Amino acid sequence: MISREEARIEVAKALRDCNPKSLGLPINLAATLTEVGEPNQSFPDVLADMADSTCKLVDVEDIEVQDEELYTLRDLCKLSFNCGHSVTLHAEAKMPKYCPYCGRRVVL
Repeated sequence: MISREEARIEVAKALRDCNPKSLGLPINLAATLTEVGEPNQSFPDVLADMADSTCKLVDVEDIEVQDEELYTLRDLCKLSFNCGHSVTLHAEAKMPKYCPYCGRRVVL
């Protein structure tokens, strides 16, 4: 038996992969769902985001900072997400599971 979290992720993936016409939703419901989502987002994508909101990693930028007090270099990286947020982490830090700003699950 799979967990509720795993089920939500599977349902969201299936919705993102489906043909919108195959869902057979009433036109007014589809229009309402499309208004809730991002511009140009289909209603299956809106439904998928309701079930499992995700934030995609879109860019990784390496940053090198010199600490003048300690005379050492620190390696940092800036992660940018499709939600418009970015976060700077130590280069050896683990990828966050959730966006620290919008709270969506991070996917690659």
